[in-house]
This record gives sequence, structure tokens and C-alpha cells, in this order.
Amino acid sequence: YEIESKYLDKGNFAEEDSLTLVTNQLGRLLVKNKERLSNEYIAGTPDVIEKDSILDIKTSWNIFSFAKADGGNKDYYWQLQGYMWLTGKKQANLAYTLVNTPVHLIADEKSRRAYKAGIIDDNEALAELEAVIDNEMIFDDIPEEVRMKLFHFDYNEADIEKLKERIEKARMYLNQMQGL
Repeated sequence: YEIESKYLDKGNFAEEDSLTLVTNQLGRLLVKNKERLSNEYIAGTPDVIEKDSILDIKTSWNIFSFAKADGGNKDYYWQLQGYMWLTGKKQANLAYTLVNTPVHLIADEKSRRAYKAGIIDDNEALAELEAVIDNEMIFDDIPEEVRMKLFHFDYNEADIEKLKERIEKARMYLNQMQGL
């Protein structure tokens, strides 16, 4: 089934803005990869495949999630290991970006929070809430050079072997659950 969230929506809708920010900050043209790769264990679509490495970009929801980004997210570590495995690259970079939230997602957030706060006919309270949300979701006042964090990872063959073992165990479990 499809996983949906406002955080994933921002990542999808702001993907081009994040790619542009990373391109500007790294000073080289980055081209979005659209090819889905797979092997007998995993499948995935790295954001950017370069000559010697891959690059994956994560668009932060807000300044708080951006501030917390430290490269230590285990899910992203495994995602990058998988991408390196699929591409044969031995290095990966993970870029966190802080870009403006698309206008329709800002409007949705304003509606959601106004409803949650019970603001119906209070124009002053609504205007205050909307100003707070705009401040939380638009970052033009922050210099571009501090709106990207970059973390480096090396390919780890031992972890790929662990991944293969886990996938095989998971497949066996699923087969048992299905009565196969």
C-alpha cells in the first residue's frame, strides 16, 4: 500500500527545489536519476548517480527537523547502502535541504491547524496563526549556503551480507505466513 504523509508530500513536491539547492551548493550540475534499479533482493531509485558515487536528497519539513539532521538516521544509512549495492558505487552522500514548502501544502497546514485550534470566525487569531506558519515554512530569509547539510558514507560489504540474510529470513517468514 502507499504510505502518505505531509512530510513525504513536501519531499515529492519540493524535489526540484532541493536538487537545485544542492546543485548550487556543490557547484556542479546534478541530474535527477529516474531509473529504478533492482537485483534479486532490493529495488530503489537513487536521486543522483554520479561517476564515483550516489547522492540522495532529503527535504526537511521545517527548520526544526533540518536542525536535528545529523546523518545518523539508520533507515537512510541502509537506504544508501542499498543504492551503492545496486549501482556498484563505493561512496554515497546524503544531503538534507531546507527549502520553501509549496504553497498548496502551506495552505493545507493553515487549514489543518486553524481547525485543530478551533479558529473559525476570529480573523485576528487566524492572521496570527497564518503568520507563524508562513515563518515556519518559508525560508527565503535564511542564506542558501546554510540550508544544506551533507553527510558521507562508504560502502560496507559486511552490512550488505547482513541485509541479504535479513531479507532471506523475511522471505521465509512471509512464505510461512502464506502457508507456502
